[in-house]
Amino acid sequence: MQLELPNKLRNDRFMPSDPKIYFTLKDFDIEEKHVLWVDQQNLHECLLKLSIQKLIGIDTESRVARTCLDSSKDLMATIQIATTKQVYIFDAKVLR
Repeated sequence: MQLELPNKLRNDRFMPSDPKIYFTLKDFDIEEKHVLWVDQQNLHECLLKLSIQKLIGIDTESRVARTCLDSSKDLMATIQIATTKQVYIFDAKVLR
């Protein structure tokens, strides 16, 4: 089920799946060579390639602050950006 939003974005109403089921790249016909970990050496090249894409998908992983006083900690862990041919994984700790 998809929900159309006013700004033309779609929300697929993603819900947690069964924790006993794990997906692999192979399940989606993605080869490991198409997944790129972004670091300081390839950051500029990856951003250039992403800037010319017409369509991207974005997913993030973050940690939850233990308290509202814990705001000095970095909450973003990884950002995954995918095009039709490549997946880029940005690790916040590596790119500090």
